[in-house]
Amino acid sequence: MGVWEVLGIEPTKDIQSIKKAYSKKLKVHHPEDDPEGYQRLREAYDHAVKAAKKGEIKETGPSFSDENNIHIWPNPPNTVELTVETIDRLEEIDPVDEFMEQVEEVYSDFSSRIRHEQWSKLLNNDIVWNVRLKEIVEVTLLDFLHEHRFLPKRVWEFIEYCFRWRELATEDPDDRMEHFTEEFYHFYCRQLDEPALRYTFIQHADDLDYDVFLNKRETAYQALKENNLELAGQSLDEAYAMYSDDPDLLRLQGEYFLRMGEMESALAAMEHGIRIYPDDIDWYLIRSRIWYETHQFVEAKDECLYILSRMPANMGTLRLLGKCLIQLGELEKAEENYLKILESFPNDIDAITSLAHIRSEMVERAKRRPFFTRRSVIKRLYKKLGKPNFFGSVKLFWMQLPKVGVVFTLSFILFLHVLFSNSFINDTGLTPIAYLKNRIHPVELSSTEVLNQLDYSDIAQIKLPSVHFLGITEYQAKAQTGAISTRYNSSYSKQRNWARSILPTGWFYVAKIDNSSIVLLVSDANQAVQIQKSNFIDSPGTIVKMPQELPDYVWEVLQITDFGSKYKDSKFVVDKLIVVHNVTNEVPVKALIYSVLLLVLYAFLLRLFVRTYKTVRF
Repeated sequence: MGVWEVLGIEPTKDIQSIKKAYSKKLKVHHPEDDPEGYQRLREAYDHAVKAAKKGEIKETGPSFSDENNIHIWPNPPNTVELTVETIDRLEEIDPVDEFMEQVEEVYSDFSSRIRHEQWSKLLNNDIVWNVRLKEIVEVTLLDFLHEHRFLPKRVWEFIEYCFRWRELATEDPDDRMEHFTEEFYHFYCRQLDEPALRYTFIQHADDLDYDVFLNKRETAYQALKENNLELAGQSLDEAYAMYSDDPDLLRLQGEYFLRMGEMESALAAMEHGIRIYPDDIDWYLIRSRIWYETHQFVEAKDECLYILSRMPANMGTLRLLGKCLIQLGELEKAEENYLKILESFPNDIDAITSLAHIRSEMVERAKRRPFFTRRSVIKRLYKKLGKPNFFGSVKLFWMQLPKVGVVFTLSFILFLHVLFSNSFINDTGLTPIAYLKNRIHPVELSSTEVLNQLDYSDIAQIKLPSVHFLGITEYQAKAQTGAISTRYNSSYSKQRNWARSILPTGWFYVAKIDNSSIVLLVSDANQAVQIQKSNFIDSPGTIVKMPQELPDYVWEVLQITDFGSKYKDSKFVVDKLIVVHNVTNEVPVKALIYSVLLLVLYAFLLRLFVRTYKTVRF
């Protein structure tokens, strides 16, 4: 005999049809009366369900004619043996059918359906707890509930207490889920876990198709949970057209309009609910939220006060009232309101932060008072805020500051400053400050008057078209003690021409400004060669004190050289020497790298100080 013959139906992919057939045959092949038939039926059912899920439907399934394929189950423990009279009576009236007729009768009468007492009486029937018939009752009832599912939460909880469907499905999902569709199982779990939509308010509606209405309302509820506003709006409109006085439907409508930003429609839905059921506090809770979100703070405040007159400990309303009072500028009342919250919930972070904000605003208001009256007020408010005085703040700041990190960062910053300065001096001959000063506001050495105004260590831009090399070079030697000695050599004087193999460290030039002669020292060899070829200087120079013996060298050269006649009648500046620097327009690469590192460290240090300050201030 094939699978479908055992079940008594044609091959099908409809699992519900398979379940109905199994339920019907289960009454004939009970495990105690016909264990072999029951085993054959059970195996046929399992095979049919699996085949339907896979879509592999064949006209014939595995044959059960082979006795070797029959697995006879032992009689279940704790079963009750039926007497001859009982069997005869069961044949006359099927107790399962009789039970299901009662179920259908209760469900079809809406006022009975929503009464927990009716289901409690029904599910405490002996047949439900009869070991022989319990599985048949369970499968048949479950099949019925797949199609007739709109019951109050308390009824679903009692059904779970009787049959433990979710518990058993959790323990053995593969076996139990054969009896549930996935969609119904999730619906079943939602009825047990989530806040329930109420049924009592629609029982007196005239000519209402309850299941259609409840299905649309349930669809709207789930769509709002998933934020599917298009489906929610459509379902709400259809349900509202069927029956407009259901408070739960109006609440869902209000939530939908709030999310859509249609505040007037949301307010109308709440006022409709208040007209029908004025004692339902939920309307006022939602309406107070609408008042606040539409910036109607006076109305929101009055609504909150009314709610609190009925529910003094409602924390959500107390918080909303505090926000309304802040918006209305009633800071003292807002402070009192949040203190009331903290009495019940000392760690309420919203109340703590709001209270701090209120008192800070009070301080700002107090600062606008006359000087002699505001000091005591501010001092009292600072005490409430727990804010220390100036010296206390400094002490607290120092205690909170991560000293090891600060010391390390400052040391690294100092080290980078040294490297940064050295890189400038080595590449440009100028300190970073002198370099910036010359770039931003250069002083051009254009006359003797400008030269006289410059002090030692000042920098000026030297731009002279006629410059002559004096043939005087500078030599510097470092002694063992570390002291540096400077000597000069003149190529035009035999007496002073003593250097042969020593490399010079500087070359002296002479130039004319107005009617004065000035001496320039060039320390860069390449720059010296370029100047000697072009007789032209365009570089910054630092004003330094003229070495004591240098003027004698210069006068001597000017007297014995051909170009000396050009400077014979000019006034010789003997107190100032100009040290010419080889400065390019570009900042040294090393200096750029060091400056970037310094910026990063300064930003880190600033962030550290700001965070510590905010911690102390809070």
